[in-house]
Order: sequence, then structure tokens, then C-alpha cells
Amino acid sequence: MIGWFPDPYPDELFYSVCARYSERMNYKTKMHISQDLFGQSWQRFSSVNFYLATRLDYLIASLPAGNNYTSDLLIDNHTLLPFYSAFYLPYLIKILRDAMKQDNPKILSRDFGIFIQFQNYLHFCPQCVLEDKKQFGECYWHRLHQVPGIKFCPIHSIILQKSEVLGNSYRHGYIVAEKAINTKLNNSLELSVVNFQHLIQLAHNIDWLLKQSNAIFFGDSIRKVYIKLLYKKYEKFNFKDRNSLDKLINDFREYYSPQLLKMLQSDFGKSRSWLIDIFILDGKIRHPYRHLLVILFLGSTVENIFKLSLEYNPFGTDYCPCVNRGGKYFQQLLIKDKYQDIDYTGSTKNLAIFRCICGLMSSQTAFNRIYKYQLPILKKKVEYGFVWEFALKMLWENQVFSFTEISQYLGVSEETIAHQVGYLKLPLLREMPNKYFLQHLTSK
Repeated sequence: MIGWFPDPYPDELFYSVCARYSERMNYKTKMHISQDLFGQSWQRFSSVNFYLATRLDYLIASLPAGNNYTSDLLIDNHTLLPFYSAFYLPYLIKILRDAMKQDNPKILSRDFGIFIQFQNYLHFCPQCVLEDKKQFGECYWHRLHQVPGIKFCPIHSIILQKSEVLGNSYRHGYIVAEKAINTKLNNSLELSVVNFQHLIQLAHNIDWLLKQSNAIFFGDSIRKVYIKLLYKKYEKFNFKDRNSLDKLINDFREYYSPQLLKMLQSDFGKSRSWLIDIFILDGKIRHPYRHLLVILFLGSTVENIFKLSLEYNPFGTDYCPCVNRGGKYFQQLLIKDKYQDIDYTGSTKNLAIFRCICGLMSSQTAFNRIYKYQLPILKKKVEYGFVWEFALKMLWENQVFSFTEISQYLGVSEETIAHQVGYLKLPLLREMPNKYFLQHLTSK
């Protein structure tokens, strides 16, 4: 049990809160503070723990009784997860959020390294430092200033300064901002006026993203918002026309300088442009910066895009619960697209088809009305959708999950998993029950 823990300041990085605790308690070794707060040695920590967190449930359980903190509150307000979660597969974010709470040994930092990149050093805004000292009596590490690629403080529009505190090593323990921030400023970043304006715009949009805990931009709704804004910008745009695609890419390159695109790891190689791919519904994960660059290019903001995606409602008026365990909306009552299809079984009845926002499509032949909702009681799954299929691929490639565990997590039978593994042509990475092995081969 911990007798005291500091209240986090507004937008304070969780690492900074722990650093202030370590400073107040005057720990002699960094090993003891990690053991007290998280129940494990500091050697297991990495950059993920700097900018996200780990074993938060252990910390919450150790706090004095009567505190108002939860693991989700710390994650949403004091880690960088909200910056990533809006643009990534909800299923992956749920796994990562659970790992931040419990330190699940099956979820390692390298599993998310493909899309989460961090700063090598902690950064700060000199003006924020002065204001923090005036208001709180001390300065601290701001979460916003640690977002990878951010160069300016959106509040003061000044260059962020790099400290000497490594953001990927705990060898020196927890270091408070008060002891690490120096007054010698470095303004060596050379930018054009246009690049300065773009980076300030990006910083403001990132600031908005960090303040959201439920913004979701992944899926078909956001793609169609992009396309709507694209056709507003180019009335005669045609995705099948090479000239239209070339014009889009050339205009994008003129809007953003090569220096800026390279700085944000979003320049174009010889292969197919990521700019074209972002308008295609393929379930791929793309870095938030690429979404932000497209949004600003289309003359909008991430806040406006989020509002437009909420207004997008192609799913009719009948409410049904989502049955996709691989998505974020499992068991939520969602508006789904209902339409009639031909019943090929020889029956004279029409088949009602329901397509969920997550991509899963099911058919129903009977319904049970409960209050104002229509809930299907007989279901036949027709398509699982790209979200479910992507979840299966991620679980299948992580060999720590057994065949049975995968079927239980996704809420389907082992027979269904075997069939889908064959249908998606996934490699045989684990043992399958003999009765499903033949089915796997014949499904290909």
C-alpha cells in the first residue's frame, strides 16, 4: 500500500507523475520505486512505459482508499494512447489498453513497435515551464510535447526544446522536469513560413486528439468522409483515371514540402503512394500523421472530420447488437443496414441481411422484439468483414495463442476458425485438431 501519490497536473505525462513521486519520497535506488509502484524491477521497462504505461491496475490497487483514480483515467489523460487509438484497429487498441493495465506477458512492446514510434528525448516548451512554475510552483513533463514528430507548442507557437533526459531508458531512474530543464534555448530548426504554418496546424489537431478518449476514425465511415471531401475539392476526380491520381499526388506534394513529408516519415517512394491507399478500405494500419496530413490537405480539421463521420449513417433504423468479438462494438446496439436479399434455399421467404459498421454481415430469418429494439434470434453469418478477419490474422500470427484460445476470444467455433484460416490462406503456424486439419486444406 502506498501512503501518498501526487495528483497529476493537466496534460502531465504519467512518467512525470512518477518522477515527482520519486523526488518527494527521496528513494535511494530506482529499483525500490519501480517495485513499490508497479511490483516489478525497472529493468523490464522500455520506451513503451515512458509514453504509455504498464501495470496500472497494480498501482491503482496500491493507492490509498478513497482515491478517485482508475487505470482508464490515467491512460486517457496522461499517456499518448489517445493519439494512436483514433486511427488504429479498435481490437488492437483494446489489447494494448489491457496490457497497459495488467502487463499481460503475451503482449510485448515489440508487437506494437510497427506503428508506435517514440521520441528519443523528452521535450518541453519554455513558456509552459514559466507558466507552470507560476501556477503550480514547479514545472513538469507535458504529454503533448512528447508526441513523436511534434515540433511546436500549439499554445504558444514556439519551438519545443529537447532536454537531456532519454525517453527510452530507465537507467537514470525517474527524472523530474525541475532538475532536467535548462534555460539555454536552441532555435536551430530552419523552416519556411509554409512549413511553420503546417506544423502549427498539426500541433493543434494533435492537441485535440489527445483530449479525446472515444474518437474512432478507423473503418468505412471515415474513408467515405475523405472521399466526400476529395470530390468537393476535385469535382471530376476519377479513381480509375491515371491523370486524376497523378494530379492528386502532385498537388499534395506542392502543398507539403519534401522536407516536411520526410520529417514526418510520409514521403513517397517508388512503390504505390500511401496517399492513394488511404482512400481504399483495406483494413491496413496507417500512422496518424498520414491521416492528419490528408485531413489538412482536404481543407478540414480532425475535429470536423470526427463530427462528419458521426453524421455518416448508412445503416438504416433497425437496432441490432454487434456480434463481432474482434471489433470495438461487440454487444453494442448499433444501427445496421438492412435490406432484402433472395433466399436461395427454395423457400418463398425473403432473407433479411444486416451489415454492421465493423464489416460483419449476417442474415436473419426470425426476430424477437424486445422493448423498442429488434434483436435477431436466428443468425447465419455470411461475411465476417475486414475487422474480424484482421483480428484473426493478428491472433494467428502471434503463436502464444492456442487454436482453442483464438476461437474462444473471437466467439466462434474451432470449426469456423479452421475454415477461415483456410479461406484467408493463412500459414499453418500451430497445431490444429485432426478433425479440422482436412477442412483447412480443402478450404484453400
